[in-house]
Amino acid sequence: PAGKVGIVVETPSAGGPSFIRSIKDTCPIVDQVRLGDKIIAVDDEDVRELTAPDVTRLLSSKSGNPKRKISVLRRAGSNTSAFDVIAPAGKVGI
Repeated sequence: PAGKVGIVVETPSAGGPSFIRSIKDTCPIVDQVRLGDKIIAVDDEDVRELTAPDVTRLLSSKSGNPKRKISVLRRAGSNTSAFDVIAPAGKVGI
């Protein structure tokens, strides 16, 4: 269903991809993302060099799309994995 994605992103002070700082209770992808996940692409557009406000604007600009693909990196111990999350249409909740 359409609605807000429900994540808040932040730009790391040391540079690098924006990461998920908080996840709202109403987030429709809450079971797919975790705090600290790094957002590296939106609909296959590389966002690793964008600031958090720019990533948020990009996600919001695609709110009319039936879905949005958010590619993330997740670090677990010494392992890092990349995967895609499909978010429903709607604005990003900030």
